Amino acid sequence: MKKIRKHIPMIGLRIVKSVIAVALCFVNIIMDDMLAIYYSESENPAYNNVVKTLRRSPFRNYVKREPPQEEEVVYFMILEQKDKVEQFFRVLTEQGWERELKIIKYDSDQYPGYEYMKIYNKNATPFSA
Repeated sequence: MKKIRKHIPMIGLRIVKSVIAVALCFVNIIMDDMLAIYYSESENPAYNNVVKTLRRSPFRNYVKREPPQEEEVVYFMILEQKDKVEQFFRVLTEQGWERELKIIKYDSDQYPGYEYMKIYNKNATPFSA
């Protein structure tokens, strides 16, 4: 029996993709029970260090290109300067996206002045991803 996954609604995908104007994000997709993390070229040193450090993990597969349109996004992760994350968070909440999306943000311990934001489907659980 195939388990049901809770993905980000397509409208959420379009809104979150607009974050590129504010910050770059990691796009996390599960394909054939494998986690693929799509990322882009960046001048953000924290973002680049995450890629450099974590891409060696046997549990992560970093892919430097746009995610395939036909795949469903499990979650987005942003690592950016705190003011940029706060700006994007305000945009999402002002437009009411917190009703459809689970938005978690927290300060980075490793990169002072930076903040993480993770964006999931509101109904996602560790068991449904």
